[in-house]
Amino acid sequence: MQDNINIDACSLSDALDRLRALRVPVPEGAVDRLRLHAELVRKWNRVCGLVSAGDETRICSRHTCDSLGLLPIFYACGSGLSQWVDIGSGGGFPALPVAIVLEGVRFRLYERSRRKSAFLERAIIELGLSGRVAVVPFSFPDGFDAERACVFTGRAVERPAEIQDVLSRLMAPGSIFLVQGSVSATFRPPIFHVEHYSEEWPWRRGSLTLVRRLDGRDVPRGTLCG
Repeated sequence: MQDNINIDACSLSDALDRLRALRVPVPEGAVDRLRLHAELVRKWNRVCGLVSAGDETRICSRHTCDSLGLLPIFYACGSGLSQWVDIGSGGGFPALPVAIVLEGVRFRLYERSRRKSAFLERAIIELGLSGRVAVVPFSFPDGFDAERACVFTGRAVERPAEIQDVLSRLMAPGSIFLVQGSVSATFRPPIFHVEHYSEEWPWRRGSLTLVRRLDGRDVPRGTLCG
């Protein structure tokens, strides 16, 4: 098992090197904190069901690295945003790996499961993210203030179509939604710009789509998808 975990850690180092090559800033000590998060997920998994049992020795390659793949997109199109809302955070993917690297952004992690929200609270403390990352132990959008533009993610929500319908009504102009999976037809021009990303990221699981809420000053770039 330990050999597999060591191989998994090598994947994380490779992913961070790729981020640096793409000119994404990687803070000092990030690799240690990312590995600590993976270890915390392994430790809590049998109690909380954070990842499948088969993923316990490959958390970095299957979950952490996939999460880090959102960072180049953020820097390309959303780096002016300072609020990130993650829906159905579970084991903290993608929010906690992204928060470790993205030091200038505040995060709200929605997780209604008591066990999983307890895990997230503990992980935030141990990873040194208190004060910048907070858990909201309710179903989204309870307690959400839609006035400010945000980044939204929801990597493994139970009912993605419902969440996307809610977001189509709540997203403030300038907000972006990084969709790791299928995209609802509710996001349509001229209110939304939808762009599918196909750039190479070896650890990406499934598709990645950017949904941007437009305002009157925005000029869509790329491919519009109806």
